[in-house]
Amino acid sequence: MAVKFSIIIPVYNVKKYLSECINSVLSQTYDDYEIILVDDGSTDGSSALCDEFQTQDRRIKAIHKENGGLSSARNCGIQHAKGEYILFLDSDDFWNDKNALSTIAEMTNRNVDLVCFGYREYVDGQGDNGVGIDFYEFDLQLTDKDAVLKEMISKGVYVSSAWCKAVKRSVIIDNKLMFVEGITSEDVDWSARLLKCINNVAVFPESFYCYRQRNSSIVHSIKYENIEILTDNIIRCVELGKDIPEGRMKALYYNYVSYQFITFLKLTLLCEDDSRNNKLRKKMKQYQWLLKYHLNKKVKMVYLANKIFGYNMIFRLLKIYS
Repeated sequence: MAVKFSIIIPVYNVKKYLSECINSVLSQTYDDYEIILVDDGSTDGSSALCDEFQTQDRRIKAIHKENGGLSSARNCGIQHAKGEYILFLDSDDFWNDKNALSTIAEMTNRNVDLVCFGYREYVDGQGDNGVGIDFYEFDLQLTDKDAVLKEMISKGVYVSSAWCKAVKRSVIIDNKLMFVEGITSEDVDWSARLLKCINNVAVFPESFYCYRQRNSSIVHSIKYENIEILTDNIIRCVELGKDIPEGRMKALYYNYVSYQFITFLKLTLLCEDDSRNNKLRKKMKQYQWLLKYHLNKKVKMVYLANKIFGYNMIFRLLKIYS
């Protein structure tokens, strides 16, 4: 039976956090949704916990599969989703606003393809660390794609993460917006392709998504391989942009990609494998033209540094000011 929202929660060895994650959805005042728990071959008891939740609430569906990674689990969830809109929620994260779905439902009544919302970082043992994004300064009635995206990208709040978006399921299915499997940083590519497919977008002012920071998470293990995959994603995004007609949308698209480019520059400073980092820096030098798309202030600073001091000096300057 069709529902308004499908909340897809990939699950892999997160028994410690899973109940808090699921209960944060079950506590919503809006109830026209389904929760799809995709157990990606867990070995810590998470599988049994998924089944337990499924028996307790008819809106919960537990799916068990062999381990294939985050992208594979999300793709599996998409294939089983029945909702008009799809949201992704990582199983070690949670929502902190019981009215979030109700407000998003009101926004989707305007038949938007995408609703973006903010997040807060939540540190284990400490709570909210004050880092995150919100949309309090935005015109909430505005849905024109170019106007909203321009403001979001200029302020650095169109982030690549899939979990801060509610996307119309038909947009995902009709455009085959599945996640690339077998890689990390999969959201960079996915959010770029999403930009090409949507006709309108709305923003939710509150930051109800709590993005948990824990030492064992993928994003806290910056290795050469992670940076290499990010470079591959940036190159893929550049290629995807070539078929966008010249105009405002193409410029906005490359403004998104340029932000990913400076993320690459910064990450090379966090990885200790200097010799291989230098090879990646040389490889990516040919894409420094992305910096001319600098609606965002941080990108503009790097653009000016590159123009005045040159590409090789950017890394020294970033190291000093990071």
